[in-house]
Amino acid sequence: MIFRGITDKAKTVTRQYTPISVGNGSIDLPIKLYSAGRLSYYLRNLKPGDFCDFRGPFGGYEYHANKHSHLLMFAAGTGIAPLVPLIDLVLANDLDNTFVRLIFCCRHVSDILLLDMFKRWRQHWNFSVLLCLSAKEEESTIPFGMKARHGKLDETLVQEEVVDIRRRSENFALFVCGTIPFEKDVINYARKMQPSVENVIRF
Repeated sequence: MIFRGITDKAKTVTRQYTPISVGNGSIDLPIKLYSAGRLSYYLRNLKPGDFCDFRGPFGGYEYHANKHSHLLMFAAGTGIAPLVPLIDLVLANDLDNTFVRLIFCCRHVSDILLLDMFKRWRQHWNFSVLLCLSAKEEESTIPFGMKARHGKLDETLVQEEVVDIRRRSENFALFVCGTIPFEKDVINYARKMQPSVENVIRF
């Protein structure tokens, strides 16, 4: 969705955000507000009853239950947003036997905007998550039942995850969403493998 607002310098600015749910007359958006963000000033000062301009949502991915045996997902920061409806769709369907593996990258555990969702998803038999933390964290800060890897995402991690999935099945899809450099790195690492990973969906 494209939002338009007025900055503190009375200039118009637009930003794109991805809804994690749409329905029942409401839209849920995960938005990280930055102290120097041009649109953050506008959004931070909105009050219940205020109006704002937006267009969308646009695009979409048509998911079919059990089409793939595994979904391998790499997300960074707010890049988790477009994957939320897909993960919810898989886990809410008792007839869907698809396994979801999420590699989520951020600096600190405290940066995970949707941590409560992660905890809820973890209760399902067909979901697992690995936190890839670029900053060192004490073990006590890692949520119970979750595993963490310290250091930035690299070629080794991507290829290890693909190899692990391939031990179970070749019928998998790789999803990636984050910054442009992050997405390029994940895709390049996956496609350097032999055989190359070609079934890549980029949000």
